[in-house]
Amino acid sequence: MVAYKMVNTLDSMIGYRTERYKDFGCWAARIDDVANYIPARITALLMVIAASKPQLIGFVWRNGRNHASPNSGYPEAALAGILDCRFGGPHYYFGELFDKPYIGENARELTTADMQKAVRINRTAEILAIVILFIVYSLEFIV
Repeated sequence: MVAYKMVNTLDSMIGYRTERYKDFGCWAARIDDVANYIPARITALLMVIAASKPQLIGFVWRNGRNHASPNSGYPEAALAGILDCRFGGPHYYFGELFDKPYIGENARELTTADMQKAVRINRTAEILAIVILFIVYSLEFIV
């Protein structure tokens, strides 16, 4: 867990595609991409299950690719589908404009109710992950 957190923190600190960080930051970002490949997709699936919206799986797989990160787009797409909203688009980092695609289709204002729903979905997905891990761990002792 410590190694994972170190990789994740290093990516957050220097994993940018800017002139300053391009050499060392590139490696931090790639290591983080590998470490999060499977967890990001499992998280998106758990979010869809938590929302009881299995029909969103296709939406998530299509829109999850619309992110510069090979991983971040999948949970973002799950939440965009659940909330029927749109995330992403152009952003400024360190004063430099990065043109990013949108994830989702409905360009509406988000509300406090949306935030509360997102928190509920994330907490439910966390509980599902814990239950699944507990079951898998318990099966190990049975077998």
